[in-house]
Amino acid sequence: MPEPLLHLQNIDAGYGHVAVLHDVTMSVAEGKIVAVLGRNGAGKSTLTKAISGLIPLSAGEITLAGERLDGRSPVSIAGAGLQYVVEGHRVFRAQTVRANLDIGLYKQPLDKEARSARRDHALELFPELSTRLNDVAGSLSGGQQQMLAIAQALVREPRMILVDEPSLGLAPVVIERVFSALVALRDLGVTILLVEQIVERTLQIADYGYVLRGGRVAAMGEPAELRTSPALQEAYMGNSAGGAAAGARP
Repeated sequence: MPEPLLHLQNIDAGYGHVAVLHDVTMSVAEGKIVAVLGRNGAGKSTLTKAISGLIPLSAGEITLAGERLDGRSPVSIAGAGLQYVVEGHRVFRAQTVRANLDIGLYKQPLDKEARSARRDHALELFPELSTRLNDVAGSLSGGQQQMLAIAQALVREPRMILVDEPSLGLAPVVIERVFSALVALRDLGVTILLVEQIVERTLQIADYGYVLRGGRVAAMGEPAELRTSPALQEAYMGNSAGGAAAGARP
């Protein structure tokens, strides 16, 4: 079996003396979408912050392609090839779409032609942004801002992206557009760790998944396994996976 691109080994993390994650072990295979499911308070946000270097580990280790990430700064982790798309479709609202993409290229040793090629490549996935390059990001819809946030990560040509709650605050039709884009990215060879609360739609696009409950891994497996897992239903307070999906955020 090939080594996973991203591997978390028995990590603990939290805030000061408050422990949130407990003995979490996960692997993300290269070129796959791996989902992390769980309700609010399950530890998903803490997990993304620990992986991206925003909070330190109190135990365990995180590696990307065999290279240790824990203990490094967020900038260093991004330089190693892992881009973090923060929840809430956060972009620089007062800046233009073009400027947002250029911010994604900050400190990249590229000439003007190469920068333009990087922008064009990222926009192939989101053609609706191509006609808005000179518009300020704050004038975009919530869904378009989420697309821009992902495109801003893509211009760096990362080995993998960590996408935190991309569906947050979006209408169902827009969620479908964003999820379809994630599938297209996977098909292009980009590895994705997708942290979400929407169950069924996430399982439809994921290759593998984990369920967090109380800061611990409660279940893991391929989507078909997770759909019938009692741990998934318990994680969503007795709701079925389909019921959880129907309410978007159970």
